[in-house]
Amino acid sequence: VGMYKALSKYLDCSIKWVNDLLYDGKKVGGVLTEGDQHYLAVGIGLNTNISDFDVVLMAMGFLTL
Repeated sequence: VGMYKALSKYLDCSIKWVNDLLYDGKKVGGVLTEGDQHYLAVGIGLNTNISDFDVVLMAMGFLTL
């Protein structure tokens, strides 16, 4: 939800329950989790292989060339 809130200020994106972030109907990111009773690892991923999306990420300071 945090990724969605940050990106939705700049892009018309949406969330596909439970862990996918969509832009223009295509998956551009998501949340990954893994764990057991002793640990929990959580990660986020963004696909920046989309030229329009790259411009927005650069403007937000997430991506540099």
